[in-house]
Amino acid sequence: MRTRSLSVLAACLLLLALPVRSRAASTIVLVDLDAAGEGLNDATPVAPVGGNAEVTLGAARRAALEFAAGLWAQQIDSAVPIRVAVSFDPLGGSATAATLGNGGASSVFRDFSGALRAATWYPSALADKLAGADLDPGEVDMQVVFNSDVDGAEVLGASRFYYGFDAAPPDGDVDFIAVALHEIGHGLGFASLVDPVTGAKLAGYDDAFLLHLEHHGAVPADLSSMTDAERVAALVAEPDLHWVGTAAAAVASSLSAGATAEGHILMYAASPVSSSNGDHFAEALVPDQFLETFYASSETPFELVRAVLEDIGWGGTNACVSGVLP
Repeated sequence: MRTRSLSVLAACLLLLALPVRSRAASTIVLVDLDAAGEGLNDATPVAPVGGNAEVTLGAARRAALEFAAGLWAQQIDSAVPIRVAVSFDPLGGSATAATLGNGGASSVFRDFSGALRAATWYPSALADKLAGADLDPGEVDMQVVFNSDVDGAEVLGASRFYYGFDAAPPDGDVDFIAVALHEIGHGLGFASLVDPVTGAKLAGYDDAFLLHLEHHGAVPADLSSMTDAERVAALVAEPDLHWVGTAAAAVASSLSAGATAEGHILMYAASPVSSSNGDHFAEALVPDQFLETFYASSETPFELVRAVLEDIGWGGTNACVSGVLP
């Protein structure tokens, strides 16, 4: 399955399960895919920062990831543990640009008991929630990969991942928790399964995300009803590619830019097409959202992102949704 990436422009085998519980009914289990001495197990000394008291790079990464997973666990409600495979790998980049990470659901399901709509794909974690059972026992629900090169000397120059919990990275550094929130969000279902190059649906079926995408002014407007060619055109039709879910419309007033009068939310649809098209908010949104294509700090509102997941089937809004992170 395609994964979705988060990038920045400068201005995976040890298996270790780590449960992260929250005030809500959700448990997120982190599955460490890194070998001894690398990634989450890197013993390089670091100084504590921003409430993260760990003193090795691997432990600091792990603590920050657990913090991000805990934030997500407070926003969603599932009786089935959500298993997230995690690794830090060298993804490369340059002194001014790099992919920070990528992530997505490991599998999708349709026509299961509890599905909200027939002949429609749901990402693993959401399908498990709706079914009330693990539909693929023993397997992970999503995989997220982070660019270990960001912590090196060449990629992004002097910039590094900031592993503090306070959403206050030094100038030039990248708030890792924001990146983790972004990639886990894709794994929870903030992504369509449509091929952005061909416009084809996965095996010809709709997916829960696609159902809420509209090409404003087109006939037909909804991407579900379009031909493959019409979907290709819609995915490069910015600013006319919109999210039209009702939960998101109900909180659209939280934006000072990036929403229409009807409460539709502008989605990323720049040309030329890439794997990011249709699966991120447009860059025009104000305030920034951590599920835009390019990096935004974790000191951004959670409300709209959570509403999109509510639209695809994650259920009612939790009391802790409003406000900023952490």
